[in-house]
Amino acid sequence: MIEKFFCLFVSCWVVFYPIGLSQPNLKEDKKAVELYLEGERLFKATNYIRAQEKFQEIAARKFNLHTTPALYMTGMCVFYQGQYETALDKFQELITTYPQSIYVEEANFHKGLILLQKNRAGQRRIISFDELGGRCPQRFA
Repeated sequence: MIEKFFCLFVSCWVVFYPIGLSQPNLKEDKKAVELYLEGERLFKATNYIRAQEKFQEIAARKFNLHTTPALYMTGMCVFYQGQYETALDKFQELITTYPQSIYVEEANFHKGLILLQKNRAGQRRIISFDELGGRCPQRFA
């Protein structure tokens, strides 16, 4: 149930959320654009493994307009594969490496969801606001 909600949310978010708003001076990497569109298509088709490969290829390229969304989408791909620890690591990598990215709030949101799910699964511990990045996603502000 929770995964269906996230899939719907991410599908809508990926379609409507603008790419690269916070980096207007970067040159467009045509290969990254091609890879991103292919990764997005695969993600929407729930082919998370192949989508992850495309997004990781973008993230490994020289920094471009699609670097931070690709890193975020890599986290989402592993999230939907049920690899929650890896997803946490990917979201944290985005938060730490690119703290000014427009994707940090979404990464914190999904990081929080994973931590809450872990609490429900018996790994009880207190989740601090600081652990979630100390910022509230815009949709909750």
